[in-house]
Amino acid sequence: MRTTRDFRRILRSALVGLSLAAASVTAMPAQAQPGFDMHFGFGTGFVDRDRDRRPRFFQPPCLTDYQIRQRIAARGYSNIYLNVARRPYIQVRATEGRWVYLIEFDFCRDEIVGRERLRPA
Repeated sequence: MRTTRDFRRILRSALVGLSLAAASVTAMPAQAQPGFDMHFGFGTGFVDRDRDRRPRFFQPPCLTDYQIRQRIAARGYSNIYLNVARRPYIQVRATEGRWVYLIEFDFCRDEIVGRERLRPA
């Protein structure tokens, strides 16, 4: 008789636990699907709206100091000095013609974001 009572108690506690687990799963809100669009009309198609939320290992690698100097020199600058690096920008001091410039360079996208004329060379 005791084993039957123990079995019922175990069965009852298992059912309570199972019902609590089921209730917690059904009470959760549905998650939104990732933004992906297939468009065959005018304009662009296959738009991925989740591009900014990708993990870091999907992003292209950023430039090294040597590559930054090469890219700035390819744009016509000389006497290139790297100053302050704040990801993804770096401040570069460089000379072009007769002027020294302070350049804000995005070393992940390989583009000049800002340029300020400092003084004559």
